[in-house]
Amino acid sequence: MKKESKELKIGKCTIGGNQAIAVQSMLTCDPLDIHEAIAQIKELETAGCDIVRVAVPSMESAQKIAFLKTHTALPLVADIHFNADLAIEAIRQGADKIRLNPSNIREERKIQEVVTCALDYKIPIRVGANEGSLKSTERSNKSVVAALFEAVCREVSLLEKYNFNDIVLSAKASDILINQEINRKLSSHFDYPIHLGLTEAGLPCQGIVKTTIGISPLLLEGIGNTLRFSLTGSLVEEVYAARALLRYLGLEESVEVIACPTCGRCRWDVSSAAKRVMDAVSRIKLKASVAVMGCEVNGPGEASHADFALAGSGKQVLLFKHGQRMASGKEEEMLKLLLELLHHWQAEDPAR
Repeated sequence: MKKESKELKIGKCTIGGNQAIAVQSMLTCDPLDIHEAIAQIKELETAGCDIVRVAVPSMESAQKIAFLKTHTALPLVADIHFNADLAIEAIRQGADKIRLNPSNIREERKIQEVVTCALDYKIPIRVGANEGSLKSTERSNKSVVAALFEAVCREVSLLEKYNFNDIVLSAKASDILINQEINRKLSSHFDYPIHLGLTEAGLPCQGIVKTTIGISPLLLEGIGNTLRFSLTGSLVEEVYAARALLRYLGLEESVEVIACPTCGRCRWDVSSAAKRVMDAVSRIKLKASVAVMGCEVNGPGEASHADFALAGSGKQVLLFKHGQRMASGKEEEMLKLLLELLHHWQAEDPAR
């Protein structure tokens, strides 16, 4: 049962309330590297990302937000620290949300200016705290959870003081149990939407396992409205991992791609084919499974269990539907036919 929280608009995406959990990621480059920034946004969009965050370390970076928005329909969140003027400029340039820690801006009148600007442009602000950003004095005589909670409350009160209530909360730790405890505490105390994730989760293999273990209990308890797998490495893996978690927890409908690990009997590039299938189905909202198999040992069995299946056989690729062979041909032809079948199936059910 999803916990009650306020609904907020972030560009074309609505979070909170009974809305679907939104998947986020963050560009690894400065917006000044405009070509790389656009390439990363397009990559995330193709992978099925809902919201993209971008670091804004300078005024020149803030001024690139408007141009970036001409290249994507995805909501863009400007990540600001220390300098209120960067937040104001990013809002004026069209940022759909600001990620800000008011307490690291020294002049309170500057915080009021940011709030006034955000109210004028009707965009939300995400505030919060990370375990790594806590000062030693904040955690000297209390638990990390208590220190994080006090830090978030301090951030929220700075915004609420100026009648700003379009707030998203985030409190992250690298420790799984601390991360769970602080988010439960935030959920019980506030009705603002909560962004979930573990900070510094690590390289993809470790980070995916750690984040999955860390946030699955929260999601199952109905806590969390957006999430990010903060992985060191591929942005696309962040999105795929988040989507897979939501699918396996029964929190969204999406296409599951099953693939065999391959062996010496394999006669085609299963890894490449599975990756192409994954890319192609990433934005299809349909509860379905596609098996990509490499040989005749497990291939037919998996094909019978999956809704659709591709199985390589030398230069030919076989396409199955509900275990029944439908067609055979070149990989390109069969992938195109598979997508047509999935889209047709999706269109048959108006609820989807």
